[in-house]
Amino acid sequence: MREVTNLVDFGVNDLAYIIRWPLMGHLTKAEAARYANPPHPREPHVVLLPGVYETWQFLRPIAKMLHDQGYPVHAVADMGHNSGPVHEMAARVARYLEENDLRGVVFVAHSKGGLIGKYVMGHTRAGERVRQMVSVNSPYSGSSFAHVIPMRTVRHFHPRHPTLSMLNESAEVNARIVSICSKYDPLINPHEYMDAATNVPLDAIGHFRILKDPRVFETILAVVSGSYRADDAAEPVPASAAPA
Repeated sequence: MREVTNLVDFGVNDLAYIIRWPLMGHLTKAEAARYANPPHPREPHVVLLPGVYETWQFLRPIAKMLHDQGYPVHAVADMGHNSGPVHEMAARVARYLEENDLRGVVFVAHSKGGLIGKYVMGHTRAGERVRQMVSVNSPYSGSSFAHVIPMRTVRHFHPRHPTLSMLNESAEVNARIVSICSKYDPLINPHEYMDAATNVPLDAIGHFRILKDPRVFETILAVVSGSYRADDAAEPVPASAAPA
């Protein structure tokens, strides 16, 4: 019964998030460029890495929060709806970092964006420009749906796909990754824990709506500001502990 309740909760609330933020961005004509130029900029620069078939609008609440704190937040327009292979999207992100001469960057990623960020960090020349990455519900060990959904991009999330295997072998960058993961997310494999990474399990449900969770905001801001302590991620953070 609990599994059914979780699925219903996931479907309704995640769907609401999927509809709301892209639609709000369209209605308000929110431009990514405005978030890259806060009135009183401070380091570091943040680069958004959305998930598959997502635009930066899915991360707009986070972009606004960081912008309000004075951090320049970048969206890589060349990623489009992020439908290409991980290595191709990573090449576009790496090119953006180099063309804009961004250094000491923090990636903020959702889902597939975490794979792209890790690829940039470990397999491109631009990897040295990245200080750290905080990812949310990224399928580092794959997705149980990858073998049944007839879409080439989704097939790349198969646990035995060569790209995932290669990324799992590049464990040297894990120490620079803070991985936030919902307790229940039916779209990715459970136990998204990486050796040497800072794993942050949250007592939360869903793949998308966690992006507006105050605990995620708090963790991302701490990582970007450099004040995050890995010891804080030792145990799952219950919903009752979420800041108001």
